[in-house]
Amino acid sequence: MTIINILKDDLINQIAAGEVIERPASVVKELIENSIDASSTDIRVDIQLGGKRLIRICDNGIGMDREDAIKCFERHATSKLKDASDLFNIVTMGFRGEALSSIAAISKLSITTALNSSSTASEGTFLEIHGGILKGVKDKVTSGTTIEVRDLFYNTPVRKKFLKSTSTELYHIMEVITQAALIHPQRRFSLYVDEKEALSLPASTDIDERIAILYGNDFLKTMLPFENKGDGLAIRGFVSKEDNVRRSRSHQYIFVNKRCIRDNVLRHAIYQAFKTLINEGAHPVFFLYIDTDPTTIDCNVHPTKQEVRFLHKDYLYSQVLSTVRSAILRTPKHKDDSQSLVYEKADRPLSGQLPTVEKINDHLTTVESMKTPLPSAVRQTQGSEQWCPVQSQRQDSAPFVEAAPAAYINTEQVVYKQTEQVTTRETTERASREEVPLPYVSKKDYLYIGDVFVAYVGKNCIVIADHHAAHERVLYERLRDGSSERITTHRLLFPIQLKLPLKEFSLLRANINEIMDMGIEIEEFGSDTFIIRGLPYELENVDISAVLSDIASHMVDETSSSTYEDVKDVIAKRIACHSAVRGSVVLSNDELNTLFRQLESMNDPHHCPHGRPTRVYLSHDDLRKLFKRK
Repeated sequence: MTIINILKDDLINQIAAGEVIERPASVVKELIENSIDASSTDIRVDIQLGGKRLIRICDNGIGMDREDAIKCFERHATSKLKDASDLFNIVTMGFRGEALSSIAAISKLSITTALNSSSTASEGTFLEIHGGILKGVKDKVTSGTTIEVRDLFYNTPVRKKFLKSTSTELYHIMEVITQAALIHPQRRFSLYVDEKEALSLPASTDIDERIAILYGNDFLKTMLPFENKGDGLAIRGFVSKEDNVRRSRSHQYIFVNKRCIRDNVLRHAIYQAFKTLINEGAHPVFFLYIDTDPTTIDCNVHPTKQEVRFLHKDYLYSQVLSTVRSAILRTPKHKDDSQSLVYEKADRPLSGQLPTVEKINDHLTTVESMKTPLPSAVRQTQGSEQWCPVQSQRQDSAPFVEAAPAAYINTEQVVYKQTEQVTTRETTERASREEVPLPYVSKKDYLYIGDVFVAYVGKNCIVIADHHAAHERVLYERLRDGSSERITTHRLLFPIQLKLPLKEFSLLRANINEIMDMGIEIEEFGSDTFIIRGLPYELENVDISAVLSDIASHMVDETSSSTYEDVKDVIAKRIACHSAVRGSVVLSNDELNTLFRQLESMNDPHHCPHGRPTRVYLSHDDLRKLFKRK
């Protein structure tokens, strides 16, 4: 007896929908792309309950006649392709003809459209489909195209239960709209959430104007423009200055032929442009736009078209690296240095000095090649005022005493002693490449090895501690386990007005009570702005914009079942990460004694909040093994 079955059409459509439609944001993405391909210049998105109840997309595009309105919901029905050769010359956003049939199979969908309609209403078509089954077709006067998607996943409850919280799903929808707005600045986008206007983006003249509208003028001032054209390739965009990096990969965008993609090799090229300029764990903000011959890329490699293949990836890697690196070196800080460094010219093919794609793919996890930071003499700019939450040795009390809040000391007073004065860029770069002994400072009871490691004698062993990880654990447990009454807040003399991208603003607003319980006095001030009136002492003189952005990016994965304690845990981890003592600071014996004493009282003194060890131990037996005496 045969065991092979031919699946029914409705089951086939639901399987196909599972590949294309992951969440409400996937529906918004596919429908916006259809609107763009229909030459729309004004696109409106309406969302209810994070897209679970309703998604409505209205546009002023060319529309469809009655026959096409019915046919477009068939599987693999598309106006973008005619034969196989078109697959290798794709100039539209969509091309497979899967999106509408997939959406219709797992929702209650209706469409109203009129052919060649503009602002004037004309005779059109209304069509309704539930779970892939056509319910009715009738004439209706309309203009443009309006698609409504209700009760997403209503007939696939297993998929529905995997959706995240309403605020998280809304975050992903806003991310999709942000991507579309950054790709198409000349189009108008608007977003209404639960019948209230949440975002209104008028048509802009160029990318920089659109970035300023989305992120604010102050944000744009921290970005460096770059551009390179030639040989059928155009590269342009913006990258953050080296002193404005983040602790998460939020706000990193790569657009290829007006399509937002994920590509670790191109991301690696930008990180390599910052090599030796930023520390491990720091992430630049960037908006990378690449326009190239469509025949040199393959868009048909991912169900949601978020990945592409490049015919000349090595060459593209070298062009992105050299273009971004040149933009960094044109800044006043590096202007004198740029003459002494030689890079590949933008119009020259890859010469073999840059890594191949195969080598890059072997090292893409956590960007291992960036693990050599600049020497402290270079990181510590002369004359700058950098403050960290540690106590000066000239003060009487230690910074880690429970009863008193942390004081703040100018880190220029406690930078490591250098064995040689680094006087030139050439000497600095040579020292960072060679295997040279790490600088250290010896104290009575402790020995600093490098920038964050502290060695001391424990009971029957040698202990090597990471003072940043240890301090991070202490701060994390204080914030996580302490009540708002126990966390000391410092009132700001001049409140901070903070404009954030709408997706981050909405996510933070939904969890504003948890944020306030961490000692951050925050309140709404408009549709995308917060007012900060007070901060905990741990966050004094820390970039609060970067902290809140980091918190938002780490709250995306919280589900509707996440408890108050889950959200509080995320916030406590991010604040502790930003506030813990940095590697450029050497603590006194008293400060280290207090820190390690407090660490011992923690619930988990052996790990930082991210799971890394705070200390490692070398016993007498370990030493005997190392010296081949056992």
